[in-house]
Amino acid sequence: MHTRIMSKLVAIFLSLFLASPVLAYVPPSFFMIKTMASKHAGYKGIRIRSTVKAIENGQDTEIFFKETSVFDAQTNLIVSRAFDENGKLLYTVQRNLSSSPVLSQVIFSTNPNLIAETLKSNSIPVRTEEELLVMKDETERVTSESTGLKRYKNTLAWVLGLNSQKGSLEPQLWIEKDSFLPVRLILSSQEGMRDISLENYRYYKDYPFPKIISLAGYAGIKTELNDVLINPESGETRKKTVPGYTDEGNSASSAIRELIRRYYSLLR
Repeated sequence: MHTRIMSKLVAIFLSLFLASPVLAYVPPSFFMIKTMASKHAGYKGIRIRSTVKAIENGQDTEIFFKETSVFDAQTNLIVSRAFDENGKLLYTVQRNLSSSPVLSQVIFSTNPNLIAETLKSNSIPVRTEEELLVMKDETERVTSESTGLKRYKNTLAWVLGLNSQKGSLEPQLWIEKDSFLPVRLILSSQEGMRDISLENYRYYKDYPFPKIISLAGYAGIKTELNDVLINPESGETRKKTVPGYTDEGNSASSAIRELIRRYYSLLR
């Protein structure tokens, strides 16, 4: 049912834009989200190991920790652990994907409705299938969308949330035009605008994951991917976890603790 509705909406948008030599075809926003989410379908889970670094003035610092995250697609749980350079556990967090930062939902979720609602709650407009179908005609459907096509670094990307003046940061999701993979996420927070880039995608059993995720700004964060395991058998998300800092974590430097706090509040 929903597939037929979306196919009809895409056909409507396409016919309208092909009829106009001035406009370029931009898919409906929910179609973009749905296509992006489908990239994660068919997997039981994923385990990711990364190095998380603090960035100052665009440069790497010596402040870092190792991080392992396991996402269970059946329970929608994420368990993530932070370790020091010697492998000592510093911090653990377990939460449902729906209560995780927007970035985690964008790169893990197979549920386009969850992603759409989360984006809308973060001021990135998405028009659902139902919202588009009740509009009176194709022109109203097209003009109701806040989307466009722009260049980002060396690629073209669909932009959701393209509203305001040139040059100003606003809440947006950028999705690479041909692959429908997210390449940029801009969000508003208490710390100001967050500008997150996702680069150098690699495929692991057809599961795409960015090798580098960067949070821009004076006090930035960069994660560098170490390895990915698709469908891990460890059952880590089902093991009992003790959330929060360990004794080693409480004894860590204030800089490491601040990096851990910002990483788990903004990215993971």
